[in-house]
This record gives sequence, structure tokens and C-alpha cells, in this order.
Amino acid sequence: MSNILDTLTEGELKVARILVQECLNGMGGKRPSDLDGDRFTWAWADTLIEHGYSRHEAAGFWSSLEKKGIIYHYEGKDYVVNDEVWQAFDPIW
Repeated sequence: MSNILDTLTEGELKVARILVQECLNGMGGKRPSDLDGDRFTWAWADTLIEHGYSRHEAAGFWSSLEKKGIIYHYEGKDYVVNDEVWQAFDPIW
């Protein structure tokens, strides 16, 4: 059975994991299933820069993750990590 993570390159998978970890850090969780019930799993491109990516790299990953539905723009404001992403990460966390 395929899941949303199967659509990602190795680099995109690493970045998606960073974004899920930041969601957990923001709410005090230890594993992705802790995000169940967290209404919004916010994501910011600056997080990638804080993890050593250049602005250019961060922009490239951000664009590809948005195209693949890993993150999405919530009501024209901030970005959110798709629930399917953290749910797919949970068994392999």
C-alpha cells in the first residue's frame, strides 16, 4: 500500500521530517501521533534555513512540497503540514 511519503525524493523526505519534528516541538509532542487533535500543524520556510538550508534550497523544497500536497496554504495565511504526512511518519518514527 502506498502512502503520501512514497511520492517524495530523499531530500524532500528529510525536509518533511524536519517540518513534522518542528510541529511536535511546538506542541510538546514526542511522536507524530501526538499531533492527533492538534488542529493546525503550522510550517514556516524559515525552519529549513534554521536547519542549514540556503534560502534557495528552502524555496525549492517548499515549492516541491506544496506541489505534492505535503504542505498547503491555509486560508491564504500560513502553511500547514498535511495530516496525512505526520500520520504516515508515525509508524516509522
